[in-house]
Amino acid sequence: MLIANHLATYLVFQGLDTFSSIEFCGVFVGSTENQFRQYYFDVSKILANCSEEPVLSINFGTARNIANAIAAQPGQETWPSGVNQLYEFPNRNFIRKEQSDFGWDWGPAFAPAGPWLPAYVVQLGSSEIYCRNVLIDIYRQGQLNDLPPDQNAPWVLNASLDFLGSLSNGPKLSYSLLDLSTNTTVEYGYLQNVTAAEGVVQGAVTISTNATKLWWPTGLGEQNLYNLTIDVLPSSGPSIAMITAEQIAQGIAPGNNWHFEVNGREFFAKGSNFIPPDAFWPRVTEEKIERLFKDVVNGNQNMLRSEFEFGDSLYPVDADFLDNVREEVDYQTRRVNHHPSLAFWAGGNELENLELELFYEAAPDQYEKYKGQYEELFLDTIVPALFGNSKSISYAPSSTSNGYISLNFTSPPYFIERYENVTAGSIYGETDYYNYTTTGSFDADYYPVGRFSNEFGFHSMPSLQTWEQVAAPKDLHFNSSVVVLGHNRHPPPGGLSVTNDTLSLEGMG
Repeated sequence: MLIANHLATYLVFQGLDTFSSIEFCGVFVGSTENQFRQYYFDVSKILANCSEEPVLSINFGTARNIANAIAAQPGQETWPSGVNQLYEFPNRNFIRKEQSDFGWDWGPAFAPAGPWLPAYVVQLGSSEIYCRNVLIDIYRQGQLNDLPPDQNAPWVLNASLDFLGSLSNGPKLSYSLLDLSTNTTVEYGYLQNVTAAEGVVQGAVTISTNATKLWWPTGLGEQNLYNLTIDVLPSSGPSIAMITAEQIAQGIAPGNNWHFEVNGREFFAKGSNFIPPDAFWPRVTEEKIERLFKDVVNGNQNMLRSEFEFGDSLYPVDADFLDNVREEVDYQTRRVNHHPSLAFWAGGNELENLELELFYEAAPDQYEKYKGQYEELFLDTIVPALFGNSKSISYAPSSTSNGYISLNFTSPPYFIERYENVTAGSIYGETDYYNYTTTGSFDADYYPVGRFSNEFGFHSMPSLQTWEQVAAPKDLHFNSSVVVLGHNRHPPPGGLSVTNDTLSLEGMG
C-alpha cells in the first residue's frame, strides 16, 4: 500500500528491456533506452496529487523497429557492407540491448521486450535512505589495473554506496567482516575519509593480511567468503572475499605474456563461453543457474567467459550513445565488482583481431577512422568508467587482441594497443579459431599457437530433451536431415527450414 504523505517515493527498475515509456497515475514519468542500466524516478509529487488508485503503466517499444529508425537517421554513421556481423535482424549495434537478441550463430532472434529484472516502489521518511547499488572494491595497497600487485601489501577495502533519500552532514561508515565458515566477526571498525555528495557516500579502510583467508577458484583452494556489513543507517551488504585476480600481458619474450594469476599464483584456465541460458531471461531461475554451474565445476572447469555486451561489430560514437554506455559501465561495474569470482573485464567479443581486420580489408583507406571509433568507445569511454570504480580488476578492450604496448593511468590514451605491431615468430595475445572440417578440427597442428584460447571447435549438439521439443520422433535418428539442418546455427538463418546442408555437413553448427 502506498502512503502519499511520505516524504519521498521512488520507482526503481533494475532492468527494463529496452525501450520503454513509463507513466504513474496517468502522468509521464520517464523513458528508458538501455537494457543494462538501472533506472529510478522520483514520483513523490505525482503520488501526492494522485486522486485515484495509483496505476503504474510501462509501454515497451519494438527494439527492431527502433534500431532500424536510429540507423536511418540523417547523418547516421554507416560502415562498409558485410563487415558488421549480421545474423537475423540488422542494426543491433545502434542500441544497448543483448546483442544475441537479434540472432547469433548459437541462438534464436526473438528480440524480446519487457521487464527482465525486479522493480521496486521505495518510500522513505525524512531520516531514511535506500541503498540502490553498492560498490565494494578490495585490492592490495598500491595495486593498479592490469599490473600484478604486491602480494604482501595490506588489503584496502573501498566501499561506495549509491543511495536515494537525504543523508545528514558528516556521515560515518562503520564496517564489520563476518567469516561465513565460523560465523565469527574477524574485523570491524570505521571507514576513513568518508565523503557524501550527489547520492553517493564512500570511504575506505586498510585491513591486515592476517585478518582474513584468501579465496581461490575451484581446484586451486578453498572459497573463503566473508559477509561485509556497512552501516550508515542500519543496512547490510553482500558477501565478499579476499582475492587478487589479474590478466597479465607483459614480460615474456618472444612476444607477450598473456596469462591469469590469482593471489600471485599462475594457473591454467579451463572453461567455457557462457551465453544467455534462455532467450527470455524471466524464465531463468536460480536453480537452473546453480545446476549449470555445478556441471561446470564437475567438468573440471574453473573459468566462464562473459563480457560487456558488445561483439562482432563497430558501434556509433556520437555523444548520446557514448553517454549511455558510460552510465551502463559505471552501474554494472559497481554492481558486480564485489564478486570474488570476477577475473577480468573484456570490452567485447572478437573486436580487434576480427572486426578491425575485416574493416582493413574492406576499406583500407578509412581504416584509421574506424580504428579511432573503436578506441573512442572501448578505450576512451569504457576505461575511465571502469578504472574509476575498480582497482582490483584488469581490462582489455577486446577478447581477441595482441595486447598492449604501454599503460598510462593518469590521462588518455590509457592503453597503447599493439595491434599488428608484432615481431615475426613471436607469440601475442589470444586466439579465436574455427576450422570447419572434421579432420582439421581434431588435429592440434591446425590450430594457431597463442597465449590463451577464447574459442575453438564445434558447437555441441543439443540434448535429446531439447530436440523432442521441436522435432517429431520419426526425425530423431542418426544423420537425420532435420537434425543436421536444424543444428546449423551459422548464416544464413532459417532454423529447421534452412536448406544450406553443405555448411551443416561441414560442421558449421
